[in-house]
Amino acid sequence: MSRETDLNIERAPHILSTSSNLLGFTFLILTSTRIVGLPSDSIIPKIAAGCVAIFAISSFLSYLSILSRSSKRSRNYENAASYIFFLGQLLLTCGAILLSINLI
Repeated sequence: MSRETDLNIERAPHILSTSSNLLGFTFLILTSTRIVGLPSDSIIPKIAAGCVAIFAISSFLSYLSILSRSSKRSRNYENAASYIFFLGQLLLTCGAILLSINLI
């Protein structure tokens, strides 16, 4: 195997596991906002729903990267998963900051 393929095989499971864990965490946040009764026009449930979608897409792309037989396609899937995962982290961080300073 080439060095690039080795790096993709090493990196893909990390993004997949972390992204799927954060997907579950954001589902928990979304469910908690519904149970607590936050208004649906509040920003926190919208951010949580966006994070759910982003982490689901990132998990899916990372899984496709692992399954791909083409190293170029695997690298493209993993790069897309990485960028989308980073976007999810930024959105989750913004939501946590808003929640912590009570700007719901």
